[in-house]
Amino acid sequence: MSIDTSSVMKKAIPTYGTLSEDGNSLLSAQSVEFVRFINDQAHTKAALDNRTEVTGEDIVWACKSFGLECYADSLEIFLEKYRESLSSAKEDSSQ
Repeated sequence: MSIDTSSVMKKAIPTYGTLSEDGNSLLSAQSVEFVRFINDQAHTKAALDNRTEVTGEDIVWACKSFGLECYADSLEIFLEKYRESLSSAKEDSSQ
């Protein structure tokens, strides 16, 4: 799994700053580990519910279980808006 952290970091660092190759590699590795950590917890939740598919709610639950309410709240809002866009797209295609 590869996460392009350099483009995100370039936006956060002032124009006169730079991010070393080691810093970029470390940040990328930690980002991957964070995603795996959350996904593993979400997979555990799905397995407890006798499901093989991880849902958005499982990811939100995993974030909350680790005390990451700020992420969970943002994800809940995103999930709601995403589902609204899917339902409106279905309505548009059926007309």
